[in-house]
Amino acid sequence: MNLSVLKRLFYVTSVIVIACVIASGVIMIFTADDTKAEKTSVGAFVESNAGYVLGAEGGVIVAYRKGEEKPFIHTTTPVNSLPYDVQKRLSTGIEYKTRQELNAVLHEYCS
Repeated sequence: MNLSVLKRLFYVTSVIVIACVIASGVIMIFTADDTKAEKTSVGAFVESNAGYVLGAEGGVIVAYRKGEEKPFIHTTTPVNSLPYDVQKRLSTGIEYKTRQELNAVLHEYCS
């Protein structure tokens, strides 16, 4: 192979790599934050930097992002399956600062 063919191959490869990096960044932006309410399992939640409130709606456990009126997590776990003191706290809402804290409690209550 001569030098011009190698240069051309290098440039084409570089363009492909740059396009892949840009495409993955764009995909990450569109998939990183989903604000729609969703029914999901305990381990597949969407990240957010806001605080969280765990509560009850329709007899099941739900989670809200602090300051929002619609829950972003709906579980199938009935509130009446939990101890009475937890049920009482859920009726007024239990606040959590981080998503990790919320996920840990949801895992405990919904398992």
